[in-house]
Amino acid sequence: MKIITLMSVALSLLVTTGAFADSFKLSGVRAATSKAEFCKQAAKNPHYFQSLLLNEENIMAFTNEGGLLNGGVCWWHSRLTRNATYMAIYRPDLPRPSDAEVDKILSKLKSGNSVVEIPGYRNFREFTSDYRTKIQGLLESWQITHGVLGLGFVGGNIGGLEGVDPALIDSIMDRLYERIVKRGQVVYQYLQMPGVVAHAWLVVDMVKTKNGYDLKVVDSNYLNPTTVSYVYGQTMQYAGWYPFNPYINRTTELWNIVKTVEKYCKIKMEKADDYSPINYQQLSPPR
Repeated sequence: MKIITLMSVALSLLVTTGAFADSFKLSGVRAATSKAEFCKQAAKNPHYFQSLLLNEENIMAFTNEGGLLNGGVCWWHSRLTRNATYMAIYRPDLPRPSDAEVDKILSKLKSGNSVVEIPGYRNFREFTSDYRTKIQGLLESWQITHGVLGLGFVGGNIGGLEGVDPALIDSIMDRLYERIVKRGQVVYQYLQMPGVVAHAWLVVDMVKTKNGYDLKVVDSNYLNPTTVSYVYGQTMQYAGWYPFNPYINRTTELWNIVKTVEKYCKIKMEKADDYSPINYQQLSPPR
């Protein structure tokens, strides 16, 4: 989802780039520039991939735009960003790729079935800056094949907004914290808004507060990680007037990504061992 005036509006949920900095434990790191470095980090640092996304160099060089009816491509922007975070190794020591080679790199990143070396670049921002038009085209075609022809928009309407027990959302956020802090996952969330509208972002870090949580997210409508707050029992709001419920999603996709990395590196990634989908109809309140 793209909000027309989004770049001039702050999130009412305390989106910021620095006010919560002292409460978060993770900090940004640079992307690996060799297979040996990539595999070492993947094997030994359970929060490595989260830390990559806390460095703006590893976030796409352009925000959510275009798409059907100019409504944006946030779902696929976030998916490609997460795939590249887990599956790209940068090789600035090598010549930059040809257009044909770029097409192959993007196809592999989209599929999420193999770790990819990106020659001539140091990070995702550099790479996506040079190939913005090509990548935007990929995101829009992905939107058509998955979102329209593949009925992906139906999948976005997970639990609706009206009539949802606040205890359910509290429980979701507690389980999100488990996956973020204890298992080191980069979690894809659908933000279900009224009707069939749904946004998406990536959650990369969380801290507990007196009444809920602070979240560090990578939102395709911004070029840097942002911070949002969740208070138990309250409806979250996007950009001040879009109420939404947050749902953990695409867990199987992340499982496939992690298994691909483990096979490529011949390792077992620490702690990252719970990718089970959540049955929201059976989820019991946490308290």
